[in-house]
Amino acid sequence: MLSSLSLDDIDRIEVDKEGNQIRYHLSKSLTKEGMTALFSFTLIDESKLPSKLDSVVSIATKAPIRRSQLGDVIRVIEGDELETVGVVDLEGALRMLGNVSIDDAGGLVGIRMRGFAVGNTKVLYNGVDLKDSIGPNGAPSFKFIPIDDIDRIEVVSGASAIANGSGASAGVINIITKKESNDGYIASKFSNNQYYTSLKTNFDVKGSQLYLLGTHGYNNTQSSRQNTSEKDLYSNNSITVGFDSVQRLGHLDGFLSIINGRQELDHFGGADDTDNVTDANRQLAGIRYVFKLSKNMDSVIRWEASYLNRGNYDPDGDPTKDTNNTYKGSHYSLDFYNHIGLGQDTHLLLGWEFREESGESSGIWGGSSVDFPGKIQRTTSLYSQLLWQHTWVSTQLGSRVDYYKANTKGHVAPTYHVSLFRSIPGIDVNVKGTYKTGFKLPTIYQKYSSTGNENLKAEESETREVSFSKEFQTIELVTTFFDTSLTNKIDQINWETPYSNFEKSTYSGTEYVVQLREWGMFDFLRLDYTALNAVDKNEEALKVPDYKLAFSSGISHDKWTYGFFLIGEGEREDSSSTMAAYSYIDVSIHYDFTDKTSLFTKLHNVFDESYETAAGYNEAGRTLFFGLKKHF
Repeated sequence: MLSSLSLDDIDRIEVDKEGNQIRYHLSKSLTKEGMTALFSFTLIDESKLPSKLDSVVSIATKAPIRRSQLGDVIRVIEGDELETVGVVDLEGALRMLGNVSIDDAGGLVGIRMRGFAVGNTKVLYNGVDLKDSIGPNGAPSFKFIPIDDIDRIEVVSGASAIANGSGASAGVINIITKKESNDGYIASKFSNNQYYTSLKTNFDVKGSQLYLLGTHGYNNTQSSRQNTSEKDLYSNNSITVGFDSVQRLGHLDGFLSIINGRQELDHFGGADDTDNVTDANRQLAGIRYVFKLSKNMDSVIRWEASYLNRGNYDPDGDPTKDTNNTYKGSHYSLDFYNHIGLGQDTHLLLGWEFREESGESSGIWGGSSVDFPGKIQRTTSLYSQLLWQHTWVSTQLGSRVDYYKANTKGHVAPTYHVSLFRSIPGIDVNVKGTYKTGFKLPTIYQKYSSTGNENLKAEESETREVSFSKEFQTIELVTTFFDTSLTNKIDQINWETPYSNFEKSTYSGTEYVVQLREWGMFDFLRLDYTALNAVDKNEEALKVPDYKLAFSSGISHDKWTYGFFLIGEGEREDSSSTMAAYSYIDVSIHYDFTDKTSLFTKLHNVFDESYETAAGYNEAGRTLFFGLKKHF
């Protein structure tokens, strides 16, 4: 307490200091007709607040903390950035990251962070794993996520196994939706044979906040493969119900999403196929209860679940060539963890997690059976993480042990995290040095399908990185050098051979980030560039660019907002060809018609560049979008 002043025994002003924040607490009591009411409020000295570049994140610790207080390299894409540049889906949003490459093979989307193969980047939706448990490599499925409801996207680069477990060797992406209780809206974007609509409404029931969100997406603009002319539809519908309730003993929140999608396909050999489709039905659920066991301990119990039913149909009339099959996959987890305060500058995370995955398939594909009975894979984990802030050097230490079974034998997968970081006096450059390990369990498909191998070992990774960052008021400059080695990589020699563990793969590179927030007319500016060198099995890694550039900016003036988005990627090797380097530009304009209604237009791929992110598959040419968003 710095000072205290009483005025006429009824008004009181208190000033206190905590860290670099100064708070002014004001209170006043009023008495009328024998009844006394006390009014109080708090003002925070905004000049003392942390920079808006120093976002609060929870992706690496499962609790809110400033980026600057972590040894991890973390990026945050805010919802206003997504809205300004006019991205229409999550695939477009993730292209804004310089160290993430997206390839779209006719609706089958792959994410490669820092050059890692698909399946090594974990994608979460409000903390719930979007992994396809019955997919070949466990890649996430996220096409249903409505872009208009995203509050922010948190991204941690490099292994993040301590808080996130298996499948996070390349990094973790957490898509966090908006929580405002009074922000109902309808939003729609459309172009020729392509439109996306979201509708959200909120309710207050006895102090608990409830929301209902419905979405519809429709894209029938292009063929899946370059040498076909038939248009291949992708559509999805979803409905989500969520709640947020403050209880007497704690805080309870959760959601349930039901998603249905359809993807039209072409023949594997490249010919048009009018009745080749994939239908998918998915349910996602998560519930979390936060409570205090003691004054210095916040405890959380979290349950999450995912169920996916995917069918492939291509009735050619010839039993030797027909496709009619069903894949069913699910996973659920129970997580209990505690955040313990050991003083103002020291925090400890202790947790236990149980996870179960299951999968099965039945039917035929191209006349061949894909039957395998239901299989289950269980994992039990213990983890801990210590954060210690100190003027000389700060520390982030973590460890995790996962116990799992493979071919009836029990195995242990230990992982570690060590970060040291501090600000260099005189020049105020923040330096972070980190060593961390990760792992990825073989998927059910890799173990039990017709080309499966029950003796597969878990992939193991080691990441070493050094990061330098400097802030100049509203501008931040970051350079990160990283080097990762991966052992026991799971792959096939070709699609007919069994899965095997291969020799060491390496991924190294340099990441450069320049970002600006709220400077003059600029709402934001972000420049992300990554130079990559990825080697698999002593050869250049397939589908990995040697560089990736992403630039986005937003400018506001009066009722107008202008967005600019540039993507550039270097050459990528495929199994049979080299995909050329490419770049494209998007521009967008928003107009605030009223304080609750905005109009939107966007020109995607301004110069109508022809390019491919997956060999032999189309990407959209020049496309003009229009849109409207109305809050209520």
